[in-house]
Amino acid sequence: MKLHRVFLMAGSLFVLGACQDMTAPAPRSVAPRKPSLSIHPSGTVLVTPSNMHGWTLWNDQSDTVCTDATVCRFVTGPGTPPVGNGSAELATPLSTDGKALLLADYAGTRLDAFTALSYSTYRQTADAGNNLAIALQFTVDYDLTDGATGFMGRIIFEPYQTNGGSVVQNTWQTWDAKAGKWWGSRTTVTKADVSVANQCVQATPCTLAQLLLAFPNIGVHATLGSVVLKAGSGWTNFRGNVDNLTIGVSGINTTYNFDQGCTYIPDYSGKTLVLTTNCTTDVSILVSDAWTLNLAGNAITAVDPAGGHFLGAVVTNVPGATYITVTNGTITASGLANVCDAGDDRLRGVLLNESGGTVSNLTVTGVRQGHSGCQEGNAIEARRSPFSNTAPKLNVTISNNTVTDYQKNAITCNGSLACTITGNTTVGDGPITYTAQNGIQVAFGAAGIAVQNNKVSGNYYSPADTEACGILLFQAAGVSASKNTLSANEKDQCNEGKGGGKFKPVLQ
Repeated sequence: MKLHRVFLMAGSLFVLGACQDMTAPAPRSVAPRKPSLSIHPSGTVLVTPSNMHGWTLWNDQSDTVCTDATVCRFVTGPGTPPVGNGSAELATPLSTDGKALLLADYAGTRLDAFTALSYSTYRQTADAGNNLAIALQFTVDYDLTDGATGFMGRIIFEPYQTNGGSVVQNTWQTWDAKAGKWWGSRTTVTKADVSVANQCVQATPCTLAQLLLAFPNIGVHATLGSVVLKAGSGWTNFRGNVDNLTIGVSGINTTYNFDQGCTYIPDYSGKTLVLTTNCTTDVSILVSDAWTLNLAGNAITAVDPAGGHFLGAVVTNVPGATYITVTNGTITASGLANVCDAGDDRLRGVLLNESGGTVSNLTVTGVRQGHSGCQEGNAIEARRSPFSNTAPKLNVTISNNTVTDYQKNAITCNGSLACTITGNTTVGDGPITYTAQNGIQVAFGAAGIAVQNNKVSGNYYSPADTEACGILLFQAAGVSASKNTLSANEKDQCNEGKGGGKFKPVLQ
């Protein structure tokens, strides 16, 4: 006989040993949390227009922020970037132009502490010598130990000097700058408070080993330090892209993934946001009250932020919303760390949190942390307090979605909601030992106005004391379930409190 143990914890009802989603009644926080980010943590930093993580698009000739989107911007592509879906793009129409991405960071880092320096470039425009590619630069101090603290120029890596030209047009190429040649922008520099000639100039570039031999205490300037990715000057009609910058310090690598991020075309009259292209995000995407997020056939992929892990839902409503719509595309995740979280930080694909709404025509797949036993990773979830079968309900419609490769539940409806769940296809992992999956769950006071015409399969938990369910009804407020196709589940339908059959809701 399968065990069904019920206990009360911190004012919330949890059921262990049964097959229900154990995330159900945990209270939501006042506002969604966002992961903190150190200046240069280990891992990949997703840099987008909405979250620049300290980077600035820069006019390097006027020392001002570059606001001209024709010459400084983030784009999708070109081609297939080395990481993510996009890149940063810089252009120099005039020979006097200098456009850059600048990060005021790594100040005081000694040159001999860098253990990795690499990045990828793409040149769109023609260049007869095949020499032009966005350069990697550091604002430098040739002796971090002396008393000189003024601006001393930059050290610069240009791919052609190491590669003998061979910068191919319309092709992504990755450069190992640590193994390459560098030159200083100033011919006279200060070392031990004395002006000396700089032998490592553009005409005679040096390896990093040669720079360190000439200037043993060289490093990124302690007060003016910055990393610069620059196009120009003297590059008339250049247009190129940069991505995948990896900087390693003492063996700890940070990769900066430049990406357009999730961008939308707003229709204010129809209250609709239309996603313009596939995108990657390391924080939750929030939908405002009464608005629709139309993915327009595109995909949103959740990834872990550098120095942390993804928290919460890939797409959810803003706090206080009463109804949102999410439709027409794919929601997924890639390579998420297997870390268990609680409350609003639990992983979900789409979450209606204290809100009604419609979730339709989506493919939700791969919303998981690997083969994890964490009680999260619900593909589509709607939840609302109080978790009582007598409370007034908000309407939720979950229809015509395909849900695969989920961690815990495919579709979940918990609390004071009246849910219509129709025409969905959910496919579980089959016989597994790490968690008891469910295809569709209606529980903790929720009503199922219609749970119909769904195809639910592959929810099967091997350990003997707990069962997985195709459809789970647990302390519900009335459920009408019919015309569903159920197969290869450990138990096709589990009725742990259907709630009296057909529900006639009191709707808000």
